[in-house]
Amino acid sequence: MKTGMYLKLAVTGMARNRKVYLPYILTCTGMVMMMYIITYLAGADTVHDMRGGTTMTMILSLGRGVIGIFALFFLIYTNVFITRRRNREFGVYNILGMNKRNLARILLWETAIIGLVSAAAGLLSGILLSKLAEFGMLKCVGGAADFDMSIDIKAIAMTSICFAAIFAVILVISLGRVSLSKPIELARSENHGEKPPKANWFIAGAGAVILAAAYYIAVSIEDPFSAMTYFFTAVIMVIAATYMLFISGSVTLCRLLQKNKKYYYRPGHFVSVSSMAFRMKRNGAGLATICILCTMILVMTSSTSCLIAGGQDMLRRVYPYDYQCSLMTDNPDGFSQESIDEFEKAVDSTVPDKSLDFRFTSLEVGGYVTDEGNVVSDSSKASGGSAVSVFIMPVSVYNRYAERDIKLADDEAVVSPDGKSFDASEISIDGTETFRVRHADDFKYKVDNAVIYSKLNMFVSDSIFSDYAGEIMTAKNAEGGTLAYLCHGVFFNVKGEDSTDISVRLAASLGNACDDMDDGYGYGLNSRLENIDDFMSLYGSLFFLGILLSIVFLFATVLIIYYKQISEGYEDRSRFEIMKNVGMTDRDIRKSVNSQVLTVFAAPIAAAAVHLGFAFPMLWQMLKFFGFTNMTYLIKTTVICFAVFAVIYALVYKLTSNAYYRILTAKAE
Repeated sequence: MKTGMYLKLAVTGMARNRKVYLPYILTCTGMVMMMYIITYLAGADTVHDMRGGTTMTMILSLGRGVIGIFALFFLIYTNVFITRRRNREFGVYNILGMNKRNLARILLWETAIIGLVSAAAGLLSGILLSKLAEFGMLKCVGGAADFDMSIDIKAIAMTSICFAAIFAVILVISLGRVSLSKPIELARSENHGEKPPKANWFIAGAGAVILAAAYYIAVSIEDPFSAMTYFFTAVIMVIAATYMLFISGSVTLCRLLQKNKKYYYRPGHFVSVSSMAFRMKRNGAGLATICILCTMILVMTSSTSCLIAGGQDMLRRVYPYDYQCSLMTDNPDGFSQESIDEFEKAVDSTVPDKSLDFRFTSLEVGGYVTDEGNVVSDSSKASGGSAVSVFIMPVSVYNRYAERDIKLADDEAVVSPDGKSFDASEISIDGTETFRVRHADDFKYKVDNAVIYSKLNMFVSDSIFSDYAGEIMTAKNAEGGTLAYLCHGVFFNVKGEDSTDISVRLAASLGNACDDMDDGYGYGLNSRLENIDDFMSLYGSLFFLGILLSIVFLFATVLIIYYKQISEGYEDRSRFEIMKNVGMTDRDIRKSVNSQVLTVFAAPIAAAAVHLGFAFPMLWQMLKFFGFTNMTYLIKTTVICFAVFAVIYALVYKLTSNAYYRILTAKAE
């Protein structure tokens, strides 16, 4: 057989099955386009050279890997629908005399055509839209882009190599499926359904237990560190449980519906429920995949939207002052008064006019707070306590800034929590002296700008502060390191317009002052203005990447639903034709279609909503890790994202049900 004949057969077969191939090619084109755009942005000079560009490049490179891995598995998954649709045709070719080597050449031409067309169209679309994507990303991070159009040869090469490898893997899998099949099996494969599996209560029970455990992890997390630690564990558990429950639970649902005679023995339900039960194993896996993709889209869009929209609010929380100047030491003897005076003189001489001026000396201790009020450095002794930082200060600091006049005994302490509430009547630090607690919530000054864990401001008598701080600094934690370090801070806002010049002069003044001090002293300088670009580049990049990935996952969701409807439409057409011959009307067919599609596709988004609801506490803690602390805004954003996605999902449901109906009625017409 001539080579041109294989090419002609490949083109003819694809044209005949254009309802299947066209969406597949469009999806491949979209994947190539997204890969080129994100690769182009990761290497763009305008992105790399701006402040925070290193962070943006790192996040984009991570997103490139995610898209590449997802494209590999998703295109393999969807290719199964295509090969299933062509199996009957290949079986006929085989029976008429073609051997499997001839079929392999047809598959080779099909894969080459799809790969070349999607790569060319995807790269062209990516090149045309890359500058628009660059404008969009830089808009998210507050940067500025030029108007010069450019083509990144390296990005074209990387994208082409990536998808050449993906299509090669798809070809190998397709060839393997054909080589292992017999001609008669191929010819009958389109009509060869799956027997409804027996209800496996063990799998259903295991899935329910795993899902309950994942939900418990999500709702019991109380600090951002734990959320980041257990997030991927919980995600894997939810994915596994979703597949187990959809496969086994859907079987049980169909059997319950079949037992309900009033529901089952009606024209609108009889054929649809029978069809679902007939191929339920594949139905369950497909629906579980749709559910997982829906959940991923909702989590990404709601979380990244909060980060970018609440950026200014987060910036004020993470950097409550224009400047934070800190003198630090781990020497148990503490600071000399001369060192403090020299440090404050360096600050005041550089910035004499301040609109807010907060000065304090504190001892920072990190650990875990227990229900009894003990703060321990060893997590194994915490008994479920949450991470906390304790800032111990003289009570004179509290009196000065809270405008109070409290006198404390040597065994008393004022505790003002910043974050999680503290209700214990006593407090001790890693087995040292125990203090009776006076509770207060009127100390509003931030001693530390981190918002990822709870903080306790603890004030003790001035007369014992130095000795108590020295005692704690002398003690060792479980690893043999020091428990705490001493800090003298001068935090302030500037009058008038802030500028980077102030940071430069402050750094020089503080550096000179510390050079004249004893060894073991160091200084820290934190500027809100200096951190704005890095801050916004991080959240803007996450938002942009979240939108790109959400678009990719949305394409995948739509395509899975479409292929599911198309493939099942062709399988069900003969059954509905028989039912029509015995009296089933077009109206009854429409009702049956609506019943089946609604029953099948309401389940994934409903389950995704439940997943999202239980994931909300963990999502909240993870956002706190990035500095977001507005729960009301997160709730509103999540509800809006779900509502918008539900509308899109309903439109997809409507369009695919119409396609399914047209396939069912095509033969009769």
